[in-house]
Amino acid sequence: MHRFLLASAITMGLMAAPGAQQADSGAIAGRVKLKPHVGGAAMRGTVYPARTVSTHRLHPIPEIRNVVVYLKDAAARGALAPMRASIVQEHETFVPHVLAMTRGSIVEFPNADPIYHNVFSLSSAASFNLGRYPTGQTRRQTLTKAGVVKVYCQIHSHMSATILVFDHPYFTIPSDEGTYELPNVPPGEYTLRLVLGSHSRAANTGIDVEARRTVIAPIDTRAGQVTTRTLTVDVRAPESMPDGQEGPGTPGLQVYLTGSAPALAGIQVMPRRHVPRLFVVSDSTAADWLVGPKRGWAQEIPQFFDAGLSVANYGDSGSSTVSWLADPTLFATVKPLIGPGDEVLIQLAHNDKTTSEADYRANLTTLVDAVRAQGGQAVLVTPPVRHLFDASGKITPTGRVVNNLGVDLPAAMRDVAAQLHAPLLDLTADSEALMERLGPDASWALYVGTAASPTDATHFNTYGAPIIAGLVAREISAAHLPAAGHVRGLPTG
Repeated sequence: MHRFLLASAITMGLMAAPGAQQADSGAIAGRVKLKPHVGGAAMRGTVYPARTVSTHRLHPIPEIRNVVVYLKDAAARGALAPMRASIVQEHETFVPHVLAMTRGSIVEFPNADPIYHNVFSLSSAASFNLGRYPTGQTRRQTLTKAGVVKVYCQIHSHMSATILVFDHPYFTIPSDEGTYELPNVPPGEYTLRLVLGSHSRAANTGIDVEARRTVIAPIDTRAGQVTTRTLTVDVRAPESMPDGQEGPGTPGLQVYLTGSAPALAGIQVMPRRHVPRLFVVSDSTAADWLVGPKRGWAQEIPQFFDAGLSVANYGDSGSSTVSWLADPTLFATVKPLIGPGDEVLIQLAHNDKTTSEADYRANLTTLVDAVRAQGGQAVLVTPPVRHLFDASGKITPTGRVVNNLGVDLPAAMRDVAAQLHAPLLDLTADSEALMERLGPDASWALYVGTAASPTDATHFNTYGAPIIAGLVAREISAAHLPAAGHVRGLPTG
């Protein structure tokens, strides 16, 4: 697995959506790599011969320093801190050639050449003329408006520079090695536009984001072939489970290449302030697992949706209907995030081992009513079966998630859904049919446990979780939920 590589020869816009959730901020980090360019001497842009400066020559600054990585359309939080920077005029060149500043900043233009210069701009973001001044003097300009400021010398027409002025502090110029980091970036919904493939070789490329969420299963491309995919990612902290039992994860947006021979030709990150979300309220069978062999089905389901929907998976290991209502890091945290147009999949049963039927029904009803009070649509999802077979090759009652008190939890959920007129996705029935069709031996391939070491008959692995996710996506499509309009690439099997 590889971290992503950004490729660009000019400015690069990473667009941030503010939609803040639990954490105040994170960081976006990566690397910019410039493609080889055509060499050759630059043409002189003036008819006037140089006087005291014998030859016009570019200052030896790496080209990578002319790249600006920034968040487009991001909103600043709090007052902008003004900056102060210089663009020096030397050897009939503006140094640096590219500068990035916040609105309200001051840029100085020292003249280090033994001749006169006259700095000016006619840009809509800043129109000024600093006049003609000799060596050793400095003129300055305050930049009061965000935008692109193109700077020239009225005497030497080959001189130019670019200043990017921002309404926020989320920008930087990469190091000489191309590495960069944007700290304190607010979390939220991000849409990624990715160009997969290579111009020089065949590739097999997939994309995981954040806590190993699969958003694009590996796809093949021929040498010279690229394909563009767009998807939306929920960025938050903690990165995986909401109670932080796996730790906070890595701050900011994480993008990883997967596949046998991954290749990424380009990436852009764009804002999604008003994207509908598919929340998942569940236990470990659906959770985002940051480490280890376990994979939740909701960790894999983003690959079955287009960029018009964001999957916000709040599955939490060990949780039940009881803990989701009692633990302040669970439903009390998720509820304020739910809004009109959002859907909430509620799959809780595996850990309700000692919950009475009356309490279980009441807890589900409380969750459904609370989602509806926020303007969201609650969808009940029966739990996937455990790998527990009887002698006849059928899933046992415990495998079907009948609890220690003898309560048939999936049956109770079906009845609650009918009474509340809530949509129901019957994952219990779907997974039971799948496992019984595969049989006791072959079905182990989907679970963390194995026939030789049947220690985990509940959790799915990297092979099984996408299959279970596909069952859920099919159920969403068949139920004609709003999210069904965003389903893509359902498995054919």
